[in-house]
Formats: sequence, C-alpha cells, structure tokens
Amino acid sequence: MKLFHYTDVAAVQSILTNKKLWLTDLRFLNDSEEMKHGLEYVLSALKKPSVANRINPEYVEAATSFIDDNLNFDFCDFSASPQIFVCSLSQSDDLLSQWRAYGSYAIEFDGDLLTQNKSGCSYRSKEKEAIAFSSVIETLRAVGRSHQANPHRMGDDGVAAYIDLIKLAATFKHQSFEEEQEVRLIRGVDFNDDVDVKFRPRGNILIPYIEVEIPFESITGVHIGPMPNQEVAYWSMSTFVNQLDFNWHHDNAGNHTIDIQRSKTPYRSTL
Repeated sequence: MKLFHYTDVAAVQSILTNKKLWLTDLRFLNDSEEMKHGLEYVLSALKKPSVANRINPEYVEAATSFIDDNLNFDFCDFSASPQIFVCSLSQSDDLLSQWRAYGSYAIEFDGDLLTQNKSGCSYRSKEKEAIAFSSVIETLRAVGRSHQANPHRMGDDGVAAYIDLIKLAATFKHQSFEEEQEVRLIRGVDFNDDVDVKFRPRGNILIPYIEVEIPFESITGVHIGPMPNQEVAYWSMSTFVNQLDFNWHHDNAGNHTIDIQRSKTPYRSTL
C-alpha cells in the first residue's frame, strides 16, 4: 500500500536524513475538533441498550461508568485530556487540497514497511457507527475484566483498552474530507509510558511531538508538487536523494532507490 505524507521541503530533508517521523500532540492541531466528532460516536454507542446485553452483567455497570466518566472530558482542557500523537498520511497522490494545505512536497512510503500502529480514517456515518459499536463492546469487556480483577484500581490492561478506544475516536473524520483517504500513525500515551516528548515552536506556542524511527527502505519516492521553478526543485531534490541513496548503498547490502516525480497538477499562483 502506497502512503503519502504531504509536507514542506524542510521536513522532507529532515525525514530522509534522520529516518524519523514526527507524531504531533493532537490537541495542538486543528484536528482537535475532529476528536470531539469521534468521541460523539463512541459515547453514542456506549448509550445503546443493546450494548449492555452483550456484556457480562457482573461488571457491565462498573465498566460502562468508567468509560462514560472518563470519555466525558473537555479535549481542550489539557490537564484532563489524554495525549494522542498522530502523523497524517494519505492514500491519495497528487491531491490538490493536500498541496494547498500542507506544502509543495509529498514523501511516498511503502505502508507495509511502516511498522507503527496505522489506522485508516472512517468518514461515513454508518461505518463510524458500526465500528464504534463493536469497539465499545470489546472495550467494555476488557475494562470489566480488569475492574473485576482490580476493584480499587484499574489495571494496565483496562487502561490500555480505554486508550485504544480514544485512539479509535481520533480516526473518525467528517465525510467532507473523504477524498484525503487518510491513514494515521497514532499513539496514545498514559502515565505509565516512558515517552520522550519533544517540543518545537510554532508562533508563540511550543508544540509537543514524539519521534518514531522508520526504515530507510520504507521511503520509496518524493513527489514535487505544483510550484514555480518546479524543474529546479526537481533537480535539486534528485541530487540530494542520489547522495542519500549512495551513502545507504555504501553502508548496506541492497539496491533501494528513492524515485523523484513531478506533480502533474498545473501550478496556480493562488496555491
């Protein structure tokens, strides 16, 4: 499966040189509104009477109360909301809306070689409702078993199931974004995780992010988007990538190469 990360030239240089992707705290992105959208589907599924009928009656009440209480947080309340880190990829190449939103370059990946937790986004209401319903049942069972074994403190397995449910909500997007065909690398962080959170400036705010290593072989191409002087950008990027390929071949037994392509979307000065 081919995946594309639309970004700017500085990020291309950093990702190809360091072989790392940055996953950004979702609360600091515009996607925080989408998180509220996803949680609405999960909470709606939680309230369906048919859900309780599928759970062991010995712990359905405690499990339901735990999830309902913890999911009813204000995502903009940074002291109460969980940290969810994401990196956005797309299954669509040469997509004008992505060039406009994120930058003039797209890194092409072999998605099968990206070993991090990948989740395709859901856009249609019926699909989101069905996924939320089945996931809520699975989470209730896991939380219920954990609560039964640890009545005074939720066990790690129960917390992990709860975090997975929040991560699911982070993949529910409005149908108007369906053309993006987004796939997210996503990681939820709880208090037990030993995660090296870094910060980068954006305007007057420091944005939290984490780094994840990726295999060089997973990078299969760089696409040059619509821009003035596209030919110059193409040859500059080709020279840079050829040097990286040469160094990689020198240090590794293999013949991996990164393909450089130009977008076929015509440039407009309003991009």
